[in-house]
Amino acid sequence: MQRLLDSLSADVPPLFEAALLRDLADAMGRLPAGHAARKLEQMEAYYRRALPAYRTADRPFNVLWTQRAMASVLGEQGRYEETLEPLQAAIAGLQEYEQYKNEVTWALSEYASDLDSLGRTEEAVAAYENAIALLPDAAPLYRNRAETLIHARRLKEAEADLAHAVQLDEHENSLYLWYRRAQLAIARGDGPQAQQMLNEVLKRDSSFDVAMLSVQVSWLQGNLQIAQETLQMVWGKANPGERSVIRRDLERLFDEHPEIAGRDVLESIIQ
Repeated sequence: MQRLLDSLSADVPPLFEAALLRDLADAMGRLPAGHAARKLEQMEAYYRRALPAYRTADRPFNVLWTQRAMASVLGEQGRYEETLEPLQAAIAGLQEYEQYKNEVTWALSEYASDLDSLGRTEEAVAAYENAIALLPDAAPLYRNRAETLIHARRLKEAEADLAHAVQLDEHENSLYLWYRRAQLAIARGDGPQAQQMLNEVLKRDSSFDVAMLSVQVSWLQGNLQIAQETLQMVWGKANPGERSVIRRDLERLFDEHPEIAGRDVLESIIQ
């Protein structure tokens, strides 16, 4: 597809080029994370180039779908503020099509997650409520909302969401369930319990990224050297948006546990 795109002549219909751009970006997005050809900035550029042709040709659904896809790419880059406008447009437009209820639901969930990443937790909870109203039996939505409720320190509500997700699944096999339980234990200041929950995550998928929670668990348990080394690794890989989230989460935990030593050591990394 890339060779075809590079070889297009000036007289190619704009809609053909737009479709090729979007298909190429979509194909890149399906590659595994970390793949050399999965270039987020290139994907974003292709979606942006496709949008004007769709607008000019009055193809509203193509515009909505492209905005939705572009928002996901922006979110992966940690550009959470920039995701909100295209997601809002996609959600508003797709709501006009009954057959796309599922797509609206997960767009709302992504919108809520990005609001949460910006620290706008109450708005995020409201967006999750709208998503759950559309798909009330989707267990992942309750696990997703639980994370925001944990960030808002509405811990009993978060625990209730996780319990309801288990009821819907009729099992406890989801690694995201155990990840949320680890987050809940951290919010309660229970390092040993959080470590047990992380162990359950890794039993289910040893490659799952638990590094940031491991920083918090290690610090809560007084393992400052491990917390420091892990944070340095996480911070070095994080983009600016992710760094804002990391800094906010750690500063809140530090404020909640002034009795634990090592705050200054970890803060020196995230300045």
